[in-house]
Amino acid sequence: MALRDAGCQPVQFSVDFITDTMLDYLTSFSTLQYLCLQNARRHEGVHNSEKLATKFYKKVLRAHRENLQALVIDVKLPGPWFMQHGSNIEDLSVCRKLRKLAIGLSYQDTTSENLLVHRALNLRKSLPNLCQLSILQPKVPGSHDVSL
Repeated sequence: MALRDAGCQPVQFSVDFITDTMLDYLTSFSTLQYLCLQNARRHEGVHNSEKLATKFYKKVLRAHRENLQALVIDVKLPGPWFMQHGSNIEDLSVCRKLRKLAIGLSYQDTTSENLLVHRALNLRKSLPNLCQLSILQPKVPGSHDVSL
């Protein structure tokens, strides 16, 4: 990737697509303070989305855990991108300086207000510096947000 070859290590990064190469680039440095995956609907294939989500949560977040202060995960792809996955809260909790988080829920999770509150409280316990939590609109079953 040209950015990595040029030694570019930004503190802010915003993208509307997800590829394995882009995630590799994001793990190649640790300076991000702001990361935005906004309206990310395009990627290398629907069947790859779970692998990409796992790589993001397990590698990218860990690479930036010392500096990341604001994170937007507005991904409309299948797979464990949403807050409904218990391990995602654990993976987010490594980012101890995180102050602002915007993340989606699965459509199923919006049917239970108690579950939503429970997940938000668990997230708040895991992220002591969190002062702004935005819950993004879930992907509705049967909708076709993904474009390849």
